[in-house]
Amino acid sequence: DEAKLRCQLLYKSWNLHFKGLTGEQRLMYDPPPESALPPNVVVPSFHVQFVLQLKRLCLLFWRNRTTKILETLILVGVVCIFSFLKRPNDLEMDSLPPIPYERLITGSKCQERFVSAFFEGPIDAAYNYILYGLAVGILTSIVVSISAAKTLTEKRLEFYREAGSGYDINAYFWAINIYTTIEQGLQVIFASILAYYIWGAISAEGIFIFNFLLIMWISVSWSLF
Repeated sequence: DEAKLRCQLLYKSWNLHFKGLTGEQRLMYDPPPESALPPNVVVPSFHVQFVLQLKRLCLLFWRNRTTKILETLILVGVVCIFSFLKRPNDLEMDSLPPIPYERLITGSKCQERFVSAFFEGPIDAAYNYILYGLAVGILTSIVVSISAAKTLTEKRLEFYREAGSGYDINAYFWAINIYTTIEQGLQVIFASILAYYIWGAISAEGIFIFNFLLIMWISVSWSLF
């Protein structure tokens, strides 16, 4: 009831004020002239939005090329330093152990001890290969995940703007994923090629690089989602 009385009092006061206005003073309260409704906003298709998002990401990459080069050097430096420190020793390389031929053909009791020296290198190499793969995988995943997560966290306001303007969010995320995968992939390929020759791996070069790419794909997907 009190609210109704206040509304009625305000209405009467406004009428008294309006009646006391002159003609020129009433012009500001006249309704605006009739006009056509604004045209409907035509939202581009998914393909067009996707291409625009990729172009914008490439433009931002060129603007921030100094930071990207620094991130690449950090990743390459970490992998190369670790590969240099974990290089295989002489026993793990492809070489024969220093055992005289006479020791191998004689029937002495010490023959078993000398023959087992042939397998020391492969056993140590297998252990170190597994250890190197685990350790370099952890280091690479940490560096790549931090670098890939920055791409999404730094664009939080941009994401809210795209979502609030009615544009397709899927096109934005597709562009972010493809761009980040290509960027991190090139960094990892460069780092894996250097690590392959520094560490002196005996596996095929393609398999070695593909292993690094798999680590990168897992790390990027984990950091983005």
